[in-house]
Amino acid sequence: MKCHTPFDNPTANTTQKEQSSAKAHFESVNTMEGSQKPDAANVAQKSTVTQSLESNKRQKTGTSFFYGGPDTALHPSLLHPPTQLEQENNILITESIGKKYQLAVKDYGLSVRNGRIRAKDRRITELEEDIEAKEAHLLNIEQEKEALMAFVEEQEAIAGAQATRINELITEVTESMDKPTPKDVKIRALQKELEAQRAMMKVLEDRHILDKILGRVNSMLGRKSSTTAITTAPQKAFPFMKLPSELRNNVYKHCLVSRLPIDLWPLLPHNNEGRRTRAEMLKGALKGLNVTLMRTSKQVHYETVFIMYGCNRFRFSDLGCWTVLEGFLLNLNRNCHYLTNIEIGCPDWFYTLFGKDVKDTDLNVTGIIPLMKPVLDRFKVTAGHAIGPSTNSVEAYTRALGMMLKLPNLNRFKVIVPFNAQLFMHGIYGLERMLTGTDEQLLPGAQPCSTPTRTLVFLERPFYAHQFIYGMDVDDDELMNRDMMLNRADMRNMEIQYAEYGMYDDWTSYIIDGEDGEYDVEFPEYEEEPGTVAGTLIEKLARYFWH
Repeated sequence: MKCHTPFDNPTANTTQKEQSSAKAHFESVNTMEGSQKPDAANVAQKSTVTQSLESNKRQKTGTSFFYGGPDTALHPSLLHPPTQLEQENNILITESIGKKYQLAVKDYGLSVRNGRIRAKDRRITELEEDIEAKEAHLLNIEQEKEALMAFVEEQEAIAGAQATRINELITEVTESMDKPTPKDVKIRALQKELEAQRAMMKVLEDRHILDKILGRVNSMLGRKSSTTAITTAPQKAFPFMKLPSELRNNVYKHCLVSRLPIDLWPLLPHNNEGRRTRAEMLKGALKGLNVTLMRTSKQVHYETVFIMYGCNRFRFSDLGCWTVLEGFLLNLNRNCHYLTNIEIGCPDWFYTLFGKDVKDTDLNVTGIIPLMKPVLDRFKVTAGHAIGPSTNSVEAYTRALGMMLKLPNLNRFKVIVPFNAQLFMHGIYGLERMLTGTDEQLLPGAQPCSTPTRTLVFLERPFYAHQFIYGMDVDDDELMNRDMMLNRADMRNMEIQYAEYGMYDDWTSYIIDGEDGEYDVEFPEYEEEPGTVAGTLIEKLARYFWH
């Protein structure tokens, strides 16, 4: 009978590791059982098995049949079949070994299964603990949510109470406003009076009223006005001086302030073609100004002189401009201190001018001096006279600059550089020091009377002018030393602007980029005469708020 073991079964569900463990367990069991059964039957059985195994040894008896040499013959006991008793013993031994081995395999499977069960139990315990922790966290979140909801409800209640209180306060304020105090009554009365005065001022600003005022002024000057009808019936003089100072200033501004700069020595446009002289351009610039208004009375002159000279921009653009500026300042005399804005050309010895004939740049009887006479006649001065402007450009520059250093209200000062002017080094230094504490015309340690905003204006090359003049590229800033002047101007806090030459229809020498409209200057406040409407109203307001 053939006996099979789990090692011989190919379908056994144990791994190699499990088989080796089962064998070890089986051997240990045999050892234990052998030690537990020391009886005579077992000893006899083991001795019989040992003898049968030893009898199976081969012995060398003779030459082999196949190899022709000696071979080992079988033991004589193997040549006979085992007895019935031996077969029964072998069967018993084999069954005992198989049972022991199967028990060992089952024990090992049970131990493995128990280990897996214990591992699963531990995993279940961990998951239960994790679930408990998450449930505790969810409970905390629910509690926080309930606390936040309670806080929101509390805040909403507070907000509702505040809104109710605000509505109550608004109601109280509204009710209190419906019952004005004596001060409120006075303030409202003054406000109504002020609104009435403003309405009257608005009516007086109407063009028709202004024409009547100008007609009155012209009638006082003995001139006829085209806007006022001449009647023989006696009329009462309009109380112009009793108007508020703001309204009088608006009238003065309308009569005396020009929208464009007043160029007293303009550049002639290239398309002029001899049709217009500098005197005619000056006359056209002054055409809209009623300067005779300043001669009406001392009070009117006092109120208009600042507006005439402080709210207008005065230009001196062409060659020889410093001589004209000196004549202008000599003519103004003490009224010079009202000037706030002056624009003048760069001194001609500060640069080399390309494209001009020498005869056109000399201050002599054959050059520019004869052309200045109509303009200087307006100033009632004579060029070259002992008390008149100098015909020498350097001397005229020195005198005019010395007078400008004494102007207390000069706010803006601009120097114009032609497009074809190549600046000298001494010219650059002179421009950066002009009207500052380092000006050469000042005495040591002296300072100018004002600190105007100094601006350097570069005229751009017009479309009709050539870029190359006598081989010089006039658009090259480095070649014309404009780059160096820009660097020095930045160091001296001088502003830089650019301008285009004017045309025949512009009635101006040049137009500065970004500068259009009227020159904004604050008007002075005049003392009101007692008894005027505006003065009475201001006195009432001051008296009320003072007490």
